[in-house]
Amino acid sequence: MKFLLDNNLPPLLARALHELSAPEGHTVIHLIEKFPRDTADIEWISVLKEEGGWAVVSQDQFSKSDLEKHQSERLMGGAALRVPWCFHSPGRFEQIKG
Repeated sequence: MKFLLDNNLPPLLARALHELSAPEGHTVIHLIEKFPRDTADIEWISVLKEEGGWAVVSQDQFSKSDLEKHQSERLMGGAALRVPWCFHSPGRFEQIKG
């Protein structure tokens, strides 16, 4: 599986998660490793959709414009996960559903 961490999570977290998950065959990258930092959400989401198989991990509420909301719903073959700002036990990621 391929995971992309959004700009609101630190690049070092992506690097650490990649090292931990690489033996299992997973890839974890930060958005800035694949796209310029100022790339609009709708642009990088479109690219990930075309490639398929991506899971996006973010703290973003994905409460953007209607166009960006529609595009994030079209991330076919992948998933979007939101990381809560305050991580409490038993902590978990929340899957963003369209």
